[in-house]
Amino acid sequence: MDVGINNRRDRLTVNKAIMRGQLVVNIPVMIIMFGTGYVLYQLSSSHLVHKLVFLPGSFVLAPLIAWVYWSFAITKWRIWALTNVEDHFELKQDAIAGGLIWEDGSFFERTEIRSAKEKKIIYELEKRYNSKKEKQRFKDDLTIPDISKISYSKINLKISIILMSFCLTIGIYLLLGDNSLIYGVVLTTIGIIFGIKDFKKLTNDSTPLILANSGLTIGDHEYIWDGISEEKTSMEGFGKNRDSYLIFWADGEFIKTNIDDYDTTLAELRKLLKIYRGRFDKKINSNNT
Repeated sequence: MDVGINNRRDRLTVNKAIMRGQLVVNIPVMIIMFGTGYVLYQLSSSHLVHKLVFLPGSFVLAPLIAWVYWSFAITKWRIWALTNVEDHFELKQDAIAGGLIWEDGSFFERTEIRSAKEKKIIYELEKRYNSKKEKQRFKDDLTIPDISKISYSKINLKISIILMSFCLTIGIYLLLGDNSLIYGVVLTTIGIIFGIKDFKKLTNDSTPLILANSGLTIGDHEYIWDGISEEKTSMEGFGKNRDSYLIFWADGEFIKTNIDDYDTTLAELRKLLKIYRGRFDKKINSNNT
């Protein structure tokens, strides 16, 4: 079956594919969301529809129409991207991080609307990619040292401390007022707790994450590659509340570590995991031959 796989050498980069996805999927979704609400508002203002229709229509009808569009559009983009991008794994991880798609098997991923033909095309594309991946040999990156130490991001922590200081200031100001005791207590508590937490990280000389040819270390706990599986990076949550995680299976459970405060990106960490895992597997395989 011809699934339209592009054999050109100049494959699209993952970044370009994600950018196109934002343009043809996410931006139209936002336009539909706000556009539907605006139209309903104009209709209610013109008395063409009852005013009581505006609020439920904006909070129910608009998201529903946008979700239907996403369900169809994301399938079209997925097929196009899988056809034109070489690294499907990298593509999926960045698409999830960019809010384009959801984790395989998740409830939201199952809401994608695919025809029988589209399901078959996606299956064939992924099957061909997996088959090709199995035949590929590991390619090392000699610019990556034997050990990579990832510390806390000082810039992010300083920004967070400034925000918490501002929060604390507003909280104290409200506490001195007459009618804002509850808000003052809440803001002051948030400012103190999270401000102290971030300050400790900023002044701590320890390295929260170390990756090496032998394994990885999180805090005081060391994990050998031989005892780790299914390692990956992931982004979870909605909108601005999305958090980045390092996830892997070890000691009979999934270990999940929040890396938002770390001085790295999902793509950078994903590359390090791939290189160090590849080096370890290559060494083990050479010792067994």
